[in-house]
Amino acid sequence: MYQSVEALQEKQAKDHTSLGLVKPKRIIQISSTAFTPVEKRQFWRKYDQVLAQPQFAFKEENPVKPLHPPDWRFVIRFTCDDARCTGVHNFSVLDWEVDALYYNLHRVKGELPAAAAKKVQLKLEKQCGPGHDTLFFLGNISNHPQIFTIVGFFSPLYQEPQPSDPQGSLLEGLT
Repeated sequence: MYQSVEALQEKQAKDHTSLGLVKPKRIIQISSTAFTPVEKRQFWRKYDQVLAQPQFAFKEENPVKPLHPPDWRFVIRFTCDDARCTGVHNFSVLDWEVDALYYNLHRVKGELPAAAAKKVQLKLEKQCGPGHDTLFFLGNISNHPQIFTIVGFFSPLYQEPQPSDPQGSLLEGLT
């Protein structure tokens, strides 16, 4: 667990740490934007290059089912609770569950792309909103190790600490 993105980046530079938890101080905005046709063509070009490599000898009897690129990019803007953090972080969300939710809404349930993206965005806003004690799982990108992205969430409902009364629970219901 790290106090800020900057603390995680310092740890990465020191010992190659690639994953960490950060609690945002404030979430400023959650947004969604559609991937452009150019970005999608770049994805398919890279995909074809990988499949063409001889070490990946794919046989016709076992065809590869392509994993389609996502239609939308979800981004969270936030600050950290650390003096080293002097700006706003703008992180993409690369969480499998977020993409699966969009896929289910759009491709399975037939929602229009923009409507499905908006529902995912609203779900993220609720999950990271007031009343939740949100933590981001941040992971780095192997060929750019100082660049981190949100790869998961932990956002339980926040509960005020309750005074403890060890005998109260034992005697409850006996009167």
